[in-house]
Amino acid sequence: MAAMPQFRAPKAEPDSRPVPKPPQPVSAIPVTGSTSYEMMTVGDLLALPEADFHPPLNEKRIAWYAEHFDADVMEPPSVAVHYGLDIDGNDITGQLVIYEGRHRLRGALAAKGADWVTLVRVTRGERKAAELFASLNGSRRSFGSVENYNARLSGGGELQLKVKEIAEAHGFTVGGTRINARGTRTMGGRGIWHINAIGALYDALGWGEEVLEATLGVIAAVTEIRAEQGQPDKLNTWTSAKVIQGVAYLLNIYENEVDAALLVQVLSEVPPYVAAPVDAHSAGRNAYAIVQLYNAQFRGRGAARKRLRTEKIPLRYRAG
Repeated sequence: MAAMPQFRAPKAEPDSRPVPKPPQPVSAIPVTGSTSYEMMTVGDLLALPEADFHPPLNEKRIAWYAEHFDADVMEPPSVAVHYGLDIDGNDITGQLVIYEGRHRLRGALAAKGADWVTLVRVTRGERKAAELFASLNGSRRSFGSVENYNARLSGGGELQLKVKEIAEAHGFTVGGTRINARGTRTMGGRGIWHINAIGALYDALGWGEEVLEATLGVIAAVTEIRAEQGQPDKLNTWTSAKVIQGVAYLLNIYENEVDAALLVQVLSEVPPYVAAPVDAHSAGRNAYAIVQLYNAQFRGRGAARKRLRTEKIPLRYRAG
């Protein structure tokens, strides 16, 4: 019998492709000499102390993040070493605190649970958490800029579309529209007031669509009354950030306690710099000024029952 032929497998050619290197652990990726990206659980992050510079949490904003949570687009929160006190006055110098992302993390907690792991920007150098917080919030004016608003709007940004929808429903244009010297432009024979205070609109919307709706409803009514009276208000001062923030803060705090018609009447009787006397971002102080004007309308028997309780506004906004 003839021998069976022997078959040999062809000699494999060497793979010339480079062998990929294993991914570098994120905790070892430096951003600067003192900052790196690390992985932490939501539970561990929220167990960190609250620093004394933290503003109060906005529960409606947390609920919004929880409802719209998307792990693929969530920006990493930021933590850094704090040199100072916590919100209860305890010295926590040397401990890490969250200086950016507190609301997003609480939204993630509601959506994914405490064991969910997220990328975190961690700074352990000399830069203080409070300094980073101030620097970040100062630079965030760009987020509330007209250019940023228009860019996000053109890309179909959900937040920007909602702001535009609510503003236009009350006769306002937002961001980028050219206006004439009187601060209005004509559309269908009606004066259209313009708003460039994008950040203030975002703040009001953060308290809920109903707050932004009510705020712009009040301001629209006031601007129309003042215009009909021929009051010499400066260009668009009733749509400035401090007025929008003050009215929104008040309506969010007092909700159904406010008589909207009376609030419009009160505001229409004063110039905008009286209604919102504090220029720097202080929604609480301007809200308190409006509450005082509102409460002054009630005198005599039963007046106390009709006035808005000023103690609902934090003491730091009522002092000084």
